[in-house]
Parts: sequence; C-alpha cells; structure tokens
Amino acid sequence: MGVLNRGTIILLVIVYLNKFVSSNRTLNILRPRRTRVVTHQLGQYKAQLLIPRNTISVTTVTIGQKVVFTCEAPEKVDFVFVRSLYGVERLLNIAVIRPNRQRNVYLAYTSGTWGEVDQDTFSGMKEILRTDRKLDIAEPLDVLTFTSERHNLYGLPAFVISCKYDLNLVAIYDNYEVIWQQEDYEQSAAFLIVHGRLNSTNLINIIVKGKSESYNLYYKKNGSEWEQVTKTEFYLTLDLLDLEVIIDRIGFE
Repeated sequence: MGVLNRGTIILLVIVYLNKFVSSNRTLNILRPRRTRVVTHQLGQYKAQLLIPRNTISVTTVTIGQKVVFTCEAPEKVDFVFVRSLYGVERLLNIAVIRPNRQRNVYLAYTSGTWGEVDQDTFSGMKEILRTDRKLDIAEPLDVLTFTSERHNLYGLPAFVISCKYDLNLVAIYDNYEVIWQQEDYEQSAAFLIVHGRLNSTNLINIIVKGKSESYNLYYKKNGSEWEQVTKTEFYLTLDLLDLEVIIDRIGFE
C-alpha cells in the first residue's frame, strides 16, 4: 500500500470518527442531555453522577444559564458528581481529563456563589451536607427528614421529633431565631419534645447526645424570646398549661 493510500485511509478514519463526536458541548446539570445519570437519594439529600456519552466532548458545565466551570484546552469533562440538598445544588466534583492526565475540580455553593475549594474542605462539606440537618419549628415539618410521634395522655399534646436514617439534628430555630445549636461536631439533638402545637409551642425539651453522655435541656418562650430554664420551672409551667387544657375540656363537656 502506498504512502498516499495509507494517508488517505487514516484521514478517512479521522473524518468518520469526528462525524459521530460532538466537540465543545455544554453539560447543563439541570437538563443533562446525552448523558448517563445515576441517582442516589436519601430524604432531601440527593447525589447524582452525570457521565457524558462517548460521542460528545463536554468542555463547559452550567446550572441553568449559569456557567460554573470551563475546561482548559485540550481538556474535557469525564464526569460530574452533583450533591444537592432541598432541591438546591450545593457541591460539584468535576473530573477533567486530558491526554495522560486527570484532575478533579471541587466546587461549593456558598453565600450565593460558586467557588473552588480544596479536597479536604470539600470532603468536610460533603459529610456535613449528607448528615447534618436543622429544624425550624415555625415551618411545616419536613416529613422526608423528620419523624413525629404524638403523645396525648392528658393536657397538652406532646410531639416527639427526631431525624430519620442516621441524620444529625444540629440546630433548632423558631422563625430563623436560634433556640439551640450544637457546640461541637460530636453533639446533636437525639430528640425534641414539643409540648403543644409545633408552630405555636411555648415549651420544648431537647435531649442532647454528646460523645459520651446525653442530657436534657429545657426551653420556655416568653413573649417572642426563647430562654433556657431549669427542669423545675419547665414542669411547673407545663403543669399549669396541662391544667388549663383539662379545665377547658371539662367546661365544654
């Protein structure tokens, strides 16, 4: 075979292959096309692996109209790992390849913007995103994240609230105002006992678990402010509220 014929064949092969490969494509995370998607979901947490087909060469990653990453020539995107919470994309791990080399780009969504972080920071943020949850008692209860058991022997109904799965409740709010939050990463709320309705309660009991012990904290709402009180004051107030409910019931009967 002559040199000319050999060169012609190689050229035809290149043309043939390029016919089926699209270059400089954009991968929109919200609408991934021509992409294999593998999804894992646990409550409100979702992890997705997006793998572009071999027939396309992705060089730009977007979330809707927002460009979050662009490759450097001659790189292309191998895959994207997306982690979301409550329907909002929070963390991206973008694997980028070029001839004989691969690198990972770690992006985090904080303070309304996407920015690159190092691997150690990313790993810590990933674990927090997967496990740590916050509860605002002024909001409807998120039943995908929390369980609620009602106890109503007499007086005020009590609701025992805890996280599903192996999630950690690390902060409790009332209309964005902090009632309690963890003091260190080993601390979380095992249970929250709400006396009365969740969005109008004046008494809550938090069972906090630490590294080697568990203990109770008692909170009472005075006006619009929550304050920590003693066990004695807490139950004196609860007894009075229970008595009011019982008297009202007898009165209606």
